[in-house]
Amino acid sequence: MTRRPLRPGPATGRFHHAGPDAFTTAILALVLLGAGAGGQATLHGQVAGVEFRDSAGITLVLNPETPVGGPGGWRVTERPALRIGVLDGRPEETFSGVFHGTVLADGRIIVANTNPIEARVFDSMGRHLVSFGREGRGPAEFIGRISQVTLAEPDTVGLRNGRLGVHLFLADGSFLRTVPGSIQSGVYDWLGHGRFLLRTAIRTAEPPEVGVIHLADRYSIWSAETQREDTLGVFSGIDQYRNGEAGTIPTVIPYGRRTFTAFGAGRVYVAYNAAYSIQVFSVDGSLERVIRKRYRPLAVSAEDRDAGVRRALQGPLFRAPLPDQILAGLERQVREAPIPDTHPAFEELVVDRVGFLWVRSPSPTGAAQVRWDVFSPEGILTATVAVPAVWRVLEIGEDYLLAVSRDDYEVEYVEMYGIRR
Repeated sequence: MTRRPLRPGPATGRFHHAGPDAFTTAILALVLLGAGAGGQATLHGQVAGVEFRDSAGITLVLNPETPVGGPGGWRVTERPALRIGVLDGRPEETFSGVFHGTVLADGRIIVANTNPIEARVFDSMGRHLVSFGREGRGPAEFIGRISQVTLAEPDTVGLRNGRLGVHLFLADGSFLRTVPGSIQSGVYDWLGHGRFLLRTAIRTAEPPEVGVIHLADRYSIWSAETQREDTLGVFSGIDQYRNGEAGTIPTVIPYGRRTFTAFGAGRVYVAYNAAYSIQVFSVDGSLERVIRKRYRPLAVSAEDRDAGVRRALQGPLFRAPLPDQILAGLERQVREAPIPDTHPAFEELVVDRVGFLWVRSPSPTGAAQVRWDVFSPEGILTATVAVPAVWRVLEIGEDYLLAVSRDDYEVEYVEMYGIRR
């Protein structure tokens, strides 16, 4: 993707560009000189130790364990080159519940805010341009929150409205049309070009009254044009626990295993994080390859356990309008849940704008940086990158990482970091 280089701008009382350090400035200069092409050069030089196997036309790529900082030499800046957001200021410059965002080719940034529900557009310097969308059930309206932001065309974005469909807008906020959602039940993501990734719960058996509950989900790709559904497979759902108290429902187990998905550059990635094994599908539903990597499981410390329980107690279930007695029972259940001795193999998947798969490794509580493994479209481990421990990664481009951070007051900021490949 070609986009305007990151460059710092003047500070104001409502947003500011974090002053770049020498390393940031060097990275941005390299971007201007075309350093992004180095990723492809690195790809062909980092195959030592990689093992390829073929079975029934499916390629299995086995990658060795690697330390942080190698291979590849890729780096993400320690400080953001751009930061948008304020503790107290104009409504369009304060954020609450930013889960999705994207960057256009000309540098404009679009983020989806939850409270209030709207998409906000900023220029490449962080200045607010326009906001659009609102809560409701009509055209250009959203229920609950904007649940996905996808770049459909160079100047067109698709904003998913839960299970009901995808609203298409121009970047200036002009509403174009709605792409209807799948008629199938379940949760889905829009893949673009009339295709949806569906996730449907599978009732293999009634869940036990007491103990760990392992549910399953069926993933498939559904075409709105042909009305055809191609099943990818059945994968384990998120681990849950029920202690048998009257009136309680299953709750998430801290550090429990679950299935993650990601999509981009014509591929869909699905993986259950009990092991470091990722299945790669084409958008027609065929399995192309399986990516695996050797790794050493990270032990769950006492500090990790406490932090995991706190996160579970801050989840959406505990923000629901439930009676105090029910909430107290659910809290006891979370605290009683059997927490695994080790972290999952990975904690997030993101496909960047040039087709590389980024896989976030687990990290100890309070770590200032988090390790990401980066795989080429062929499944080769190309780089391991230390990334600031932001609250949420929104998008990764050729030379940038768009993220949301939170300060000690839970105030959200949209940030952009530079990437050198």
